[in-house]
Amino acid sequence: MSRVIQMTRVVLARAAWVLALLVLVIWAIGRLASDRWLVTQYVHWVPTELFLAMALALLVFSRLLVLGNRERRRPTQRIGLRRILSVHVVPLGFVVVALFSMASEHGIWRSSLPDKGNLRIVFWNAANNKLEFPPKLVSEHEPDLAIIANPRWGMGREMLYTMVHEPSGDGERGAVLWRHGFAIASRFEILASGSTSLGLQGVRDGMDPEDEGDAAFDRGAAVFLVLDTRALNGQKTVVWIVDLPSDPNLHRAAVVRKAVDSIGAWRRPDGTTGFAEPDIVVGDLNIPSGSWSLAQIAPGTRDAHAQHGQGAGRTWPRERPIWRIDH
Repeated sequence: MSRVIQMTRVVLARAAWVLALLVLVIWAIGRLASDRWLVTQYVHWVPTELFLAMALALLVFSRLLVLGNRERRRPTQRIGLRRILSVHVVPLGFVVVALFSMASEHGIWRSSLPDKGNLRIVFWNAANNKLEFPPKLVSEHEPDLAIIANPRWGMGREMLYTMVHEPSGDGERGAVLWRHGFAIASRFEILASGSTSLGLQGVRDGMDPEDEGDAAFDRGAAVFLVLDTRALNGQKTVVWIVDLPSDPNLHRAAVVRKAVDSIGAWRRPDGTTGFAEPDIVVGDLNIPSGSWSLAQIAPGTRDAHAQHGQGAGRTWPRERPIWRIDH
């Protein structure tokens, strides 16, 4: 093998090693910075699996190039595990951390919730769904609270009633209401509710503000419910339902700040402002799981899926779901 080819292999191997390390460093920055800033938001959105695949491919390519330089080694010289690790210990350390992060996302170490004694909520986003909306799909999960975002035209009360249990044996069938683009059916009495536009500026997919005007903007919406769950857990339960724009050009942290301000400015009939403090937040948030901005919506609440969910829990239905953006 000529000296030029040997040197070319060495340069390419080192370049591949550096690129692999750079990919893993960028992944780490995205995980740590999350969506605090717009530039790191897009890095955070890239799935860990993609970063891992690129980094491992580059490391393998780098190693193969080095192994190809057989004439550079003495016949008795061996390439042992220690020597490999001495070169790749830093990127391999990042790989281990990334694998651990991915395993955590898939809930390998989480415990599942008990089957009974819980408030069962089914949230269904009917937007961009080519299937006919099947009430049976929701009712099969036997929810106490069914929330349908972007419900189909023609959905009547009888259809919503089929989605929740009979709360008692006296023929009572719970509560049904529509608020700001949500169809809601509850097995429990709804003691209070309220809703508000969030005043956001998300451009709807496939629409041009210059042509469509104000209709091209998704302003976002939020609803709160006070459920009488005292028979279940001895207290009332406050549920927030939030719908945030899907426009990828929006900085999610800024969107959440505006949404929280709008929720706080909502005025009750008695003149007081703000929604009741939530026990549960659910909705089409259009923010990937693990994002910094999610924790700013209702400080003190924690991601239920991160505590007890199994699998990646990515938003369905998609043929190849990538993100969990409904929570």
